[in-house]
Amino acid sequence: MKKSWIICLSIVLTLAVGVIGGGKLFFDWMRVEVIKLQTLEAEYSWVNQKPLKVELARKGDFQEVIEALGIRLGVPWENMKLIKEDNNLCTFQSEDFRISISKESELLIQDFIKSTFDYKKSLKFYSYLTGNYGKRVICSQYEFDKVALNTIQHDLEKVHSNKKMDMFYILLVIKCQLTPLSAQTGIYHFENDSIRGFQFGTGNTIVLWVYNNRGEKYQIDISRKIHPNIKITKSVLEEVNSVLPTIKFVYGESE
Repeated sequence: MKKSWIICLSIVLTLAVGVIGGGKLFFDWMRVEVIKLQTLEAEYSWVNQKPLKVELARKGDFQEVIEALGIRLGVPWENMKLIKEDNNLCTFQSEDFRISISKESELLIQDFIKSTFDYKKSLKFYSYLTGNYGKRVICSQYEFDKVALNTIQHDLEKVHSNKKMDMFYILLVIKCQLTPLSAQTGIYHFENDSIRGFQFGTGNTIVLWVYNNRGEKYQIDISRKIHPNIKITKSVLEEVNSVLPTIKFVYGESE
């Protein structure tokens, strides 16, 4: 009798564990599907793109040089004049091209997270982020952006920890909301001894995120005016590739 009771109890416990486990898997699957809907690829075509590595060209020694906000770059376009300047944005323009340079606030990501998610979830996010990627990910804007841009929906599919799922969810939301629209035509990563960063787009508007060794982040928007009935012989992408190696960071003499 005792043996039969033990067998029955074992069967009941096995079924209970199976039901609970199956229920958790189902709810995990449902949550993943909800997150995928909230970061829909049809709306954010770059959500499942990882940055492709590009090699920097060795050329790019130009006589025309522009400088603003602690960054300097050579450009192949003549008569590039400063047309707008304020504390955090400088815009230059030639007959055919426009370049806007801005220095990003260090609090941009933190402010975005605090305004999008509740306080407790924000704290858990940072805790789990450093646990998975190390403390450097919250000390360096470059390392943080690299983690966010390399996060894709597929990362959720084998995750069964709620904390880890929350982390990937927030990273996906950041990637969707803060990545420039020009990423629709591609996301690229470049890095050498002098500069490192990301490039978004291959068309007539290209956006660069560039980081200096202090962890400061710059955004450079480069766009070309469209002239009807004028044949274009060189793409903006080719022009930008020649500009990248000329980028240098300028520090004050006292720094």
